[in-house]
Amino acid sequence: MKKIVKIFSIIFLAGGLFLWVYPPNWVIDSKSSLSYNPWWSFHSPIGKPLPYCLSVLDKSFAIRVMLPLEDCKLQDEIKSYYKKHLPKELQKALKSSANLHNPTLKPLIKSFEKAFKETSLYKKMDKTLKVSGYKLKDEISFEKFMIFKDKSKNSYLFHADIWLYAKSKKD
Repeated sequence: MKKIVKIFSIIFLAGGLFLWVYPPNWVIDSKSSLSYNPWWSFHSPIGKPLPYCLSVLDKSFAIRVMLPLEDCKLQDEIKSYYKKHLPKELQKALKSSANLHNPTLKPLIKSFEKAFKETSLYKKMDKTLKVSGYKLKDEISFEKFMIFKDKSKNSYLFHADIWLYAKSKKD
């Protein structure tokens, strides 16, 4: 009996560790597209862990990532990139209108691909895809890049609709 309890405990802990390392933030939109959303989580029946989604797909596919409009690790990492690499340009953009047609956003837009590639989400996704037989294409497409500012809290959030492409080694 102790052996059975021990086996179930190991399985339960391994499953919990798997979900901690790979939270269920992914949805297969079609056989050619995945979506990431940090709000899909353990309490949502929609999301699945990335390795599970990759096991279902069998050819190249697109990945859509919507930057979450809330303070989170992904937002913090993008902010950190801009503060480190483009501090003057970031301050200038934050002092002006933050809509996507504002010329002060151009330096941030131009560097967004690099900023996103520096995030832990991108790095973890790239590593997981490689292990599963996929490779992220270098180009990242995005649109609707904006900054949402909350002057009462003296805070801001970036918004972008991001598209990445994973190429299967089979294709």
